[in-house]
Amino acid sequence: MPGPDFPETGDTSLYAAVPKTDPVTETVQINAMNVILDVKNLSVEEAAQFRVAWSRCLTETPKTAIGEVTRNPGDFDRANENLTSAITLRAIETLAGEFMMFHAYGLADPVTGATVTFIAPSGTWKTTVARTLGTQWGYVSDETITVRPDLSIVAYPKPLSVKQAEPQSPKLQEGPDSFGLGIAPSDPVLRRITLLGRSTNVTEVSLETVPLAEAILELTPQLSALSRIEPRIGSALHHD
Repeated sequence: MPGPDFPETGDTSLYAAVPKTDPVTETVQINAMNVILDVKNLSVEEAAQFRVAWSRCLTETPKTAIGEVTRNPGDFDRANENLTSAITLRAIETLAGEFMMFHAYGLADPVTGATVTFIAPSGTWKTTVARTLGTQWGYVSDETITVRPDLSIVAYPKPLSVKQAEPQSPKLQEGPDSFGLGIAPSDPVLRRITLLGRSTNVTEVSLETVPLAEAILELTPQLSALSRIEPRIGSALHHD
């Protein structure tokens, strides 16, 4: 029985058209200061890496998310840094007006929950100090300390954003477990505020009391959505 006629092109290869399939992506759900967010468009490998870094902020069971954050195209280290910022900003926007939110890191006594916050602008070694002292205390956050009116804190044990040696490189998102940081107690409470500063004229670490008026001036720029906060928090915090 004769076979089908093929054009005589001199090429004996056979070609077949196959449907194009989209890459498999996953969604990871995050609890950021009790704000539930879906992180979308992660590859299987990226989702696994993301879960390790965010292990202390994963939801135990699926919940209804109030919003979503999507991975940007391009290199994952850069996209991962952007995801961390987007998650934090979305949580802050959601909680604005309800709580005091300091740009700070916090370490808590694992037994009593008493928490010291270290407040400072970016670039003042907050993350470095958190990594150094956090092995002895409960790691509350290295980014945002959210304080309720009764001075209890909503823990946010996100990955630490670690600078690389190259100036223009994205910060790496490293989970607190990778540094052996302590687990935050279930009920952290704000007990002390420390203003962290760097000076080229100082060769040793020093600690001094800051007058209240001066402290307020230093604290104000490090508060998120300050204009939307009602004056509800009382004087339960002991000032040092």
